Amino acid sequence: MKIKDVIRRESLKLRRENIPFPYFEAQILVATALGLSKEKLIICYDDYISTESELRIEELSARRISGEPMAYIRGVKEFWSLEFRISRDVMIPRPDTEVLVSRCLKHAFEFFSGSGRIFIADVGTGSGNIASALSHEISDSFVIATEISKPAALVAVSNVQFLGLENRVKVILGDILSPIAAKRFFHIIAANLPYIPTPQIKYLPEGIRDYEPIVALDGGKDGLEHIRNLAGVAQEYLISNGVIALEVDDTQVDEVRDMLDFTNEYSEIGVDEDTAGFKRVVWGVRK
Repeated sequence: MKIKDVIRRESLKLRRENIPFPYFEAQILVATALGLSKEKLIICYDDYISTESELRIEELSARRISGEPMAYIRGVKEFWSLEFRISRDVMIPRPDTEVLVSRCLKHAFEFFSGSGRIFIADVGTGSGNIASALSHEISDSFVIATEISKPAALVAVSNVQFLGLENRVKVILGDILSPIAAKRFFHIIAANLPYIPTPQIKYLPEGIRDYEPIVALDGGKDGLEHIRNLAGVAQEYLISNGVIALEVDDTQVDEVRDMLDFTNEYSEIGVDEDTAGFKRVVWGVRK
Protein backbone atom coordinates (compact mmCIF):
# COMPACT_ATOMS: atom_id res chain seq x y z
CA MET A 1 0.00 0.00 0.00
CA LYS A 2 1.27 3.48 -0.83
CA ILE A 3 1.97 6.01 1.91
CA LYS A 4 -0.63 8.45 0.57
CA ASP A 5 -3.29 5.73 0.67
CA VAL A 6 -2.44 4.79 4.25
CA ILE A 7 -2.67 8.43 5.29
CA ARG A 8 -6.08 8.70 3.65
CA ARG A 9 -7.29 5.52 5.35
CA GLU A 10 -6.08 6.58 8.80
CA SER A 11 -7.48 10.10 8.42
CA LEU A 12 -10.93 8.60 7.77
CA LYS A 13 -10.62 6.55 10.96
CA LEU A 14 -9.69 9.63 12.94
CA ARG A 15 -12.50 11.67 11.40
CA ARG A 16 -15.05 9.03 12.39
CA GLU A 17 -13.84 9.37 15.98
CA ASN A 18 -14.10 13.17 15.84
CA ILE A 19 -10.35 13.71 16.20
CA PRO A 20 -9.61 17.34 15.19
CA PHE A 21 -7.58 17.89 12.00
CA PRO A 22 -7.69 14.20 11.05
CA TYR A 23 -5.62 14.40 7.85
CA PHE A 24 -2.87 16.42 9.54
CA GLU A 25 -2.80 14.01 12.48
CA ALA A 26 -2.75 11.01 10.15
CA GLN A 27 0.31 12.48 8.46
CA ILE A 28 2.04 12.83 11.81
CA LEU A 29 1.16 9.28 12.86
CA VAL A 30 2.48 7.82 9.62
CA ALA A 31 5.63 9.94 9.75
CA THR A 32 6.24 8.86 13.36
CA ALA A 33 5.77 5.17 12.54
CA LEU A 34 8.14 5.40 9.57
CA GLY A 35 10.71 7.60 11.31
CA LEU A 36 10.34 10.37 8.72
CA SER A 37 10.00 14.12 8.97
CA LYS A 38 6.77 15.54 7.62
CA GLU A 39 8.69 17.10 4.73
CA LYS A 40 10.30 13.78 3.83
CA LEU A 41 6.94 12.02 4.17
CA ILE A 42 5.36 14.26 1.53
CA ILE A 43 8.18 13.52 -0.90
CA CYS A 44 7.62 9.79 -0.37
CA TYR A 45 3.82 9.78 -0.84
CA ASP A 46 3.98 7.28 -3.73
CA ASP A 47 6.33 4.88 -1.95
CA TYR A 48 5.01 1.51 -0.80
CA ILE A 49 5.32 0.50 2.82
CA SER A 50 5.71 -2.90 4.41
CA THR A 51 3.03 -4.84 6.23
CA GLU A 52 5.06 -4.43 9.41
CA SER A 53 5.00 -0.63 9.02
CA GLU A 54 1.25 -0.68 8.37
CA LEU A 55 0.69 -2.59 11.59
CA ARG A 56 2.80 -0.04 13.45
CA ILE A 57 0.74 2.81 11.98
CA GLU A 58 -2.50 1.10 12.99
CA GLU A 59 -1.15 0.70 16.53
CA LEU A 60 -0.33 4.41 16.79
CA SER A 61 -3.68 5.35 15.29
CA ALA A 62 -5.49 3.21 17.86
CA ARG A 63 -3.61 4.98 20.66
CA ARG A 64 -4.65 8.36 19.29
CA ILE A 65 -8.29 7.28 18.94
CA SER A 66 -8.24 6.09 22.56
CA GLY A 67 -7.42 9.68 23.58
CA GLU A 68 -3.67 9.52 24.12
CA PRO A 69 -2.08 12.92 23.39
CA MET A 70 -0.08 13.10 20.18
CA ALA A 71 2.98 14.34 22.06
CA TYR A 72 3.21 11.08 24.02
CA ILE A 73 2.71 9.02 20.88
CA ARG A 74 5.51 10.89 19.11
CA GLY A 75 7.69 11.04 22.21
CA VAL A 76 8.71 14.63 21.48
CA LYS A 77 7.28 18.12 22.02
CA GLU A 78 8.52 21.51 20.92
CA PHE A 79 8.91 24.28 23.48
CA TRP A 80 10.65 27.61 22.98
CA SER A 81 11.66 26.40 19.50
CA LEU A 82 13.58 23.52 21.10
CA GLU A 83 12.64 19.85 20.80
CA PHE A 84 12.15 17.91 24.03
CA ARG A 85 11.90 14.19 24.46
CA ILE A 86 8.95 13.31 26.66
CA SER A 87 7.24 10.29 28.15
CA ARG A 88 4.24 9.78 30.39
CA ASP A 89 6.58 10.38 33.34
CA VAL A 90 6.41 14.12 32.63
CA MET A 91 3.76 16.68 31.84
CA ILE A 92 3.60 17.81 28.22
CA PRO A 93 5.20 21.28 27.89
CA ARG A 94 2.59 23.94 27.11
CA PRO A 95 2.98 27.09 25.00
CA ASP A 96 1.49 29.10 27.89
CA THR A 97 4.57 28.32 29.98
CA GLU A 98 6.67 30.34 27.54
CA VAL A 99 5.25 33.40 29.35
CA LEU A 100 7.17 32.23 32.42
CA VAL A 101 10.38 31.93 30.41
CA SER A 102 9.83 35.39 28.91
CA ARG A 103 9.42 36.97 32.35
CA CYS A 104 12.66 35.39 33.59
CA LEU A 105 14.58 36.49 30.51
CA LYS A 106 13.21 40.03 30.69
CA HIS A 107 14.31 40.31 34.28
CA ALA A 108 17.73 38.82 33.62
CA PHE A 109 18.50 41.22 30.80
CA GLU A 110 17.11 44.28 32.63
CA PHE A 111 18.78 43.69 36.00
CA PHE A 112 21.78 41.45 35.46
CA SER A 113 23.08 42.01 31.92
CA GLY A 114 26.86 42.23 32.00
CA SER A 115 27.04 41.37 35.71
CA GLY A 116 28.62 37.94 35.29
CA ARG A 117 27.20 34.48 35.61
CA ILE A 118 23.47 34.27 36.35
CA PHE A 119 22.35 31.53 38.72
CA ILE A 120 18.87 30.12 38.18
CA ALA A 121 16.70 27.60 40.03
CA ASP A 122 13.97 25.76 38.13
CA VAL A 123 11.75 24.16 40.76
CA GLY A 124 9.81 21.08 39.68
CA THR A 125 11.57 20.87 36.34
CA GLY A 126 9.60 17.98 34.79
CA SER A 127 10.97 17.47 31.29
CA GLY A 128 13.54 20.21 31.88
CA ASN A 129 11.91 22.52 29.34
CA ILE A 130 12.07 25.70 31.43
CA ALA A 131 15.61 25.07 32.66
CA SER A 132 16.83 24.25 29.16
CA ALA A 133 15.09 27.22 27.53
CA LEU A 134 16.60 29.65 30.04
CA SER A 135 20.05 28.11 29.73
CA HIS A 136 19.79 28.19 25.94
CA GLU A 137 18.97 31.92 25.98
CA ILE A 138 21.38 32.98 28.74
CA SER A 139 24.75 31.56 27.75
CA ASP A 140 26.49 32.80 30.90
CA SER A 141 24.15 31.02 33.29
CA PHE A 142 24.04 28.00 35.53
CA VAL A 143 20.70 26.34 36.25
CA ILE A 144 19.91 24.02 39.13
CA ALA A 145 16.71 22.11 38.31
CA THR A 146 14.98 20.25 41.13
CA GLU A 147 12.48 17.44 40.64
CA ILE A 148 10.75 15.22 43.20
CA SER A 149 10.00 12.38 40.73
CA LYS A 150 12.98 10.22 39.80
CA PRO A 151 11.50 9.10 36.44
CA ALA A 152 10.81 12.74 35.53
CA ALA A 153 14.31 13.76 36.61
CA LEU A 154 15.77 11.14 34.28
CA VAL A 155 13.75 12.61 31.39
CA ALA A 156 15.08 16.07 32.26
CA VAL A 157 18.66 14.79 32.32
CA SER A 158 18.12 13.18 28.91
CA ASN A 159 16.89 16.47 27.45
CA VAL A 160 19.71 18.49 28.97
CA GLN A 161 22.21 16.10 27.40
CA PHE A 162 20.35 15.99 24.08
CA LEU A 163 20.48 19.79 23.87
CA GLY A 164 24.15 19.91 24.83
CA LEU A 165 23.52 21.86 28.03
CA GLU A 166 24.97 19.43 30.57
CA ASN A 167 27.72 21.90 31.56
CA ARG A 168 25.16 24.61 32.38
CA VAL A 169 22.18 22.69 33.79
CA LYS A 170 22.28 20.33 36.77
CA VAL A 171 19.22 18.23 37.63
CA ILE A 172 18.85 17.38 41.33
CA LEU A 173 16.34 14.96 42.86
CA GLY A 174 14.40 16.55 45.69
CA ASP A 175 11.37 18.59 46.76
CA ILE A 176 11.12 22.35 46.07
CA LEU A 177 14.47 23.92 47.13
CA SER A 178 15.29 21.45 49.91
CA PRO A 179 18.27 19.86 48.08
CA ILE A 180 19.99 23.27 47.82
CA ALA A 181 22.02 24.50 50.79
CA ALA A 182 23.20 27.85 49.39
CA LYS A 183 21.15 30.87 50.50
CA ARG A 184 20.89 34.31 48.86
CA PHE A 185 22.42 32.68 45.77
CA PHE A 186 19.95 32.81 42.88
CA HIS A 187 19.23 35.63 40.46
CA ILE A 188 16.09 33.81 39.24
CA ILE A 189 13.74 31.20 40.67
CA ALA A 190 11.26 29.83 38.12
CA ALA A 191 8.55 27.30 38.87
CA ASN A 192 5.67 25.65 37.08
CA LEU A 193 4.46 23.55 40.00
CA PRO A 194 1.24 21.49 40.16
CA TYR A 195 -1.65 23.90 40.75
CA ILE A 196 -4.85 21.95 40.06
CA PRO A 197 -6.96 21.38 43.21
CA THR A 198 -7.27 17.69 44.04
CA PRO A 199 -11.11 17.68 43.80
CA GLN A 200 -10.90 19.05 40.24
CA ILE A 201 -8.56 16.37 38.88
CA LYS A 202 -11.46 14.08 37.98
CA TYR A 203 -13.02 16.80 35.82
CA LEU A 204 -9.96 17.35 33.64
CA PRO A 205 -10.13 16.39 29.94
CA GLU A 206 -9.42 12.69 29.48
CA GLY A 207 -6.27 13.36 27.51
CA ILE A 208 -4.82 15.09 30.57
CA ARG A 209 -6.43 13.16 33.42
CA ASP A 210 -5.78 9.67 32.04
CA TYR A 211 -2.30 10.17 30.59
CA GLU A 212 -0.33 12.92 32.29
CA PRO A 213 1.32 12.14 35.65
CA ILE A 214 -0.90 13.07 38.59
CA VAL A 215 2.15 14.19 40.58
CA ALA A 216 2.67 16.94 37.98
CA LEU A 217 -0.97 18.09 38.16
CA ASP A 218 -2.22 17.71 41.73
CA GLY A 219 -1.66 20.86 43.78
CA GLY A 220 -3.42 19.65 46.90
CA LYS A 221 -6.80 20.60 48.33
CA ASP A 222 -6.78 24.20 47.05
CA GLY A 223 -4.20 23.72 44.29
CA LEU A 224 -1.64 25.90 46.06
CA GLU A 225 0.12 23.45 48.38
CA HIS A 226 3.40 23.33 46.45
CA ILE A 227 3.35 27.00 45.44
CA ARG A 228 2.75 27.95 49.09
CA ASN A 229 5.73 25.85 50.17
CA LEU A 230 7.99 27.56 47.64
CA ALA A 231 6.67 31.07 48.30
CA GLY A 232 7.42 30.58 51.98
CA VAL A 233 11.15 30.04 51.46
CA ALA A 234 12.07 31.54 48.07
CA GLN A 235 13.16 34.88 49.53
CA GLU A 236 15.86 33.07 51.50
CA TYR A 237 17.46 31.90 48.24
CA LEU A 238 17.21 35.05 46.10
CA ILE A 239 19.83 37.76 45.91
CA SER A 240 18.79 41.41 46.02
CA ASN A 241 16.84 42.28 42.84
CA GLY A 242 16.45 38.58 42.11
CA VAL A 243 13.07 37.45 40.80
CA ILE A 244 10.72 34.59 41.55
CA ALA A 245 8.31 33.72 38.73
CA LEU A 246 5.43 31.29 39.30
CA GLU A 247 3.02 29.85 36.77
CA VAL A 248 -0.49 29.72 38.24
CA ASP A 249 -4.10 29.37 37.22
CA ASP A 250 -5.92 32.59 36.41
CA THR A 251 -8.17 32.09 39.45
CA GLN A 252 -5.20 31.81 41.85
CA VAL A 253 -3.40 35.03 41.02
CA ASP A 254 -4.64 37.12 43.97
CA GLU A 255 -3.83 34.43 46.53
CA VAL A 256 -0.32 33.91 45.16
CA ARG A 257 0.33 37.65 45.06
CA ASP A 258 -0.73 37.80 48.71
CA MET A 259 1.69 34.98 49.56
CA LEU A 260 4.62 36.98 48.20
CA ASP A 261 3.37 40.23 49.70
CA PHE A 262 2.96 38.62 53.12
CA THR A 263 6.70 37.98 53.35
CA ASN A 264 7.40 41.72 53.05
CA GLU A 265 10.56 40.76 51.14
CA TYR A 266 9.62 41.92 47.63
CA SER A 267 9.95 45.46 46.32
CA GLU A 268 7.67 44.78 43.36
CA ILE A 269 5.05 42.13 42.62
CA GLY A 270 3.47 41.76 39.19
CA VAL A 271 1.40 39.53 36.92
CA ASP A 272 1.88 38.56 33.28
CA GLU A 273 -0.83 37.35 30.91
CA ASP A 274 -0.60 34.56 28.36
CA THR A 275 -1.45 34.95 24.67
CA ALA A 276 -5.13 34.26 25.39
CA GLY A 277 -5.29 37.10 27.89
CA PHE A 278 -5.40 34.90 31.01
CA LYS A 279 -3.29 35.88 34.00
CA ARG A 280 -0.62 33.20 33.99
CA VAL A 281 2.55 34.24 35.86
CA VAL A 282 2.95 35.93 39.24
CA TRP A 283 6.40 37.36 39.88
CA GLY A 284 8.17 39.25 42.64
CA VAL A 285 11.45 41.18 42.80
CA ARG A 286 13.49 40.63 45.99
CA LYS A 287 14.37 43.72 48.02
